[in-house]
Amino acid sequence: MTQLVKSDLENINSLIEGYDTQIPLAVYGVAKTGKTLFGIQESFWLMKQTGKNALFFSTEIGIDRYVEKWEPVFREKFKVPDTLKFIIKECPPQDGHLVLILKEFGKHLKMEMSEHGKVDISFLKRDDESPIEKLITKENIGILVIDSLTKPFKSEEFAGVLKNLPSRATGVTIWLNAIHTLTLKHKLLTFVTHHASLDPTKPYALAYMTGGSDINYDFKIQIYMEQSKSLQYSNMRWVHLVRFLNVKEWAKKTRLWVDNGGYKDVDEAFVQAEMKKRAEEKKEKEKLYKESKQKKDVKKLEDSGKHDVSVKDEESDKT
Repeated sequence: MTQLVKSDLENINSLIEGYDTQIPLAVYGVAKTGKTLFGIQESFWLMKQTGKNALFFSTEIGIDRYVEKWEPVFREKFKVPDTLKFIIKECPPQDGHLVLILKEFGKHLKMEMSEHGKVDISFLKRDDESPIEKLITKENIGILVIDSLTKPFKSEEFAGVLKNLPSRATGVTIWLNAIHTLTLKHKLLTFVTHHASLDPTKPYALAYMTGGSDINYDFKIQIYMEQSKSLQYSNMRWVHLVRFLNVKEWAKKTRLWVDNGGYKDVDEAFVQAEMKKRAEEKKEKEKLYKESKQKKDVKKLEDSGKHDVSVKDEESDKT
């Protein structure tokens, strides 16, 4: 039976009603929009709500330092006891990145590249219990974050070659199958981040939000995070509902604010308060600028007066 766990962010609940223990959530966005931070924050909130540990599977570099910064913030914010663990499992970029990742998920692949750069992927076998599944069982994992699905498909094996798009799609399908299987079997609250990407056949096109037909097909719940284009509101994130049950695609959106305390809800009162704050900051800057200019003008006059006196003295000496 489906179980929903509410987000700590009411604006997210307004979009997707809460997090589902049987349906993974896809979180899309271009670089630096805060997908990783969103996954970390929600993990700590959900740890407190469920009493279960979180597993963060990273395919990128530097997650340790990132978590080191944010863990104390969210443990304090959500009052998460030290007995609940946020476990990091890393598989950073390296040779055979996709093969090594899928081995962690119990899927064994063979990748071969021809002399012309074409990659072929063959599925060899699956494990009865993968290393990730053993970890989930042993550590009482209830929350799973995959960050990010995209990274292994940006490796040198796939880079810039249109003929490798079918192989890329095969790899995505196999990995998504493993993620969905784990989610259903262990009733996990699963988050999968994905970089919005360009269509390689249209290099001047806008980023494609859902990252391809395979991913779009496999995720019933998808959100897209976008940074505000206004410089003064660069902390604002628009969250679009890309896909949801019985809701028209892209029909709903909401706003979040991100700062040193993580994500928080944005409503009209929050926006008005921010506008007032910025107006006061602008007024204060203008005041300081005006005072500084007045001081410079006074000094200029004083210096000019001293110069006039000096000239008169010189003329007097000559006389």
